[in-house]
Amino acid sequence: MRLHSPRFAVLLLLWGCYSHHPIPLDQLQHLTAAPGRAPEARIKGLDCGGCEIALDATTPLILKDAAGRDHRLTPFYFHMSAAQLVSPDYGLLLERVDIKGAEVRALNVTGTVALITTIG
Repeated sequence: MRLHSPRFAVLLLLWGCYSHHPIPLDQLQHLTAAPGRAPEARIKGLDCGGCEIALDATTPLILKDAAGRDHRLTPFYFHMSAAQLVSPDYGLLLERVDIKGAEVRALNVTGTVALITTIG
C-alpha cells in the first residue's frame, strides 16, 4: 500500500481519531440495559491505572471473543447475565465464557487534530 493512497489515508485517519481503552468485564456489566438508566456512564479503564472513561449511547464499544473476533456493542442496549450476552441491535448472542475482553474507543481530539494537520 502506497503512503499517499486514499486507503492508507483513511486507515491512518481512523487510527488517529480514537484511543482504545480496555475495560474489565465487571465494568462492561455496568453498561447493560436497565429501565430508567441515564444515557451516560463513567467506568474504570485497565490501561490508565483505573482512570474514569465517560461513555454515552454513541460511544463505540468493542467486545472480543475467544475466536479473536471483534463485535460492536451499543452501550446501554445489550443484556449481560452470568451465562450470556445478548445484543439485539447487532444480532449477537455469546456465552459469557467466550467473552475474552472489551474495550471502549474514545475520540482522541489531540491525535485527530495532529493527523488532519499532517495529512492536510
